[in-house]
Amino acid sequence: MSVRSKTRTFSLHHPQNTPSPTKTILVCLLFGTLLFSNLGIVACGPPPTGESVTETTTPDGSTTSDDTNTDGTTTPDGSTTPDGSTTPDGSTTPDGSTPTEKLPETTPETPASITPLAATSFVFVRYSERLIGKLYIYDTQTQQEKPLMALEGSGAENPQLALSPDRKWIAMIAFYKPQAEEIAQGVKIPSVWKISVDGKQVKRLSLPIPIRNEGGPCNTNKDCVLPRACNIAINQCQLDGLRFQLTQPQWSGDGKTIWTSFGQFFTNQGQVGGGMRPASVSADGGALEIHTTSAACQIVGYTSIHPVSNRVVAVHSVCQAGSTGLYGYNIPPQGGGDAIVTDETSFTVSLGTPLFAVDGSAIMFKATTDWDTNNDGQPDTRAEGIVGVTLQDAKVLGLLPPPGQGLSYDSFALSPDGKRMAACVANSQGGYNLILADFTAQTQQDALKVLSQDGKTCMPAW
Repeated sequence: MSVRSKTRTFSLHHPQNTPSPTKTILVCLLFGTLLFSNLGIVACGPPPTGESVTETTTPDGSTTSDDTNTDGTTTPDGSTTPDGSTTPDGSTTPDGSTPTEKLPETTPETPASITPLAATSFVFVRYSERLIGKLYIYDTQTQQEKPLMALEGSGAENPQLALSPDRKWIAMIAFYKPQAEEIAQGVKIPSVWKISVDGKQVKRLSLPIPIRNEGGPCNTNKDCVLPRACNIAINQCQLDGLRFQLTQPQWSGDGKTIWTSFGQFFTNQGQVGGGMRPASVSADGGALEIHTTSAACQIVGYTSIHPVSNRVVAVHSVCQAGSTGLYGYNIPPQGGGDAIVTDETSFTVSLGTPLFAVDGSAIMFKATTDWDTNNDGQPDTRAEGIVGVTLQDAKVLGLLPPPGQGLSYDSFALSPDGKRMAACVANSQGGYNLILADFTAQTQQDALKVLSQDGKTCMPAW
């Protein structure tokens, strides 16, 4: 693993009593070794004193036998890994221009009347059917949940969530209540919404993104030239398997901007092409702005934003040059970025949205590395877990070890006080359940609790 500290640009405070970097992650650093066997738990002792830091999220798409629906959606964040063998021709790339149509009518916004969500509570998604879900609130103090009556019908498709800094608003990225001109384009594009934490106000933020279909009319695939195929829903030649993706939303520290990543992918003779770039939209609404970088990578995305400096971090993957890993950018993102965590043989950053600690002192993300799950000082397994790196001096934190065979972390979020973390664990049958890790627990029983076993709950936002 190569870690490069960016103290000059991030101006971070370093938390005390953190372990030095090693190639093997010692998973008892915070709350003991956690071994999952059908969500059973074994812990290895109480945590050390001092403030813990954590937060990250995003599905990796590897936990279901059929991760991609016929409409192009995938696991809760819709992650897709292009192989880099085909590049987009640009003819169908949304231009991000602002259409003349107005946003849909929504409930009037009165922020002053919204009571912030309690620091003991987080929001999550419960699915009623495949990736169609509604929002719920869970309170860790009362250990009770309640539905957030905000979404109509069966809910939103593939909802991804983030709480605003003042804890009054939920940013939601989902395919939800598309406008007529979006339906007419024949392909699903997620949109950005914000919802008050009392569920009474729902507002669409992102304007529809127009698609230029330049392939001509068609009735069958024979009427189109590769890499296009006939979209019979609109009788237009479009890129074959064309699908769009917005990654998990992230609020800027001042609450004025919501960051995400915009991805466009298609298929050309069995090869996946396309790419991803950082994107943002005003918290007051407007056109989604797609930011261009010079990084020689197809994936420059899964964007997260530092809560203090407002620098953004993106995952670099499928690169023709340079190292893959996490890279920092000023706003607006330009150039090739500054390396923060780069991949080596012993350490690989996964596709997923990295998140910062509440005070911005460390960054958390999913990664594949060597783990010491029995705490004897020697690695005994290599798999994907959740790790953190302090940005001032590049020390490594083992946060959550690999959950076990057939299980993987989908998404997770840190409590405002940094003492608890809610995480979604996915199984190979496409089920999702929530767990709650308590970094202050003094007993094995309290170190990690299973919050759901219905296979339908995921995407915590704290």
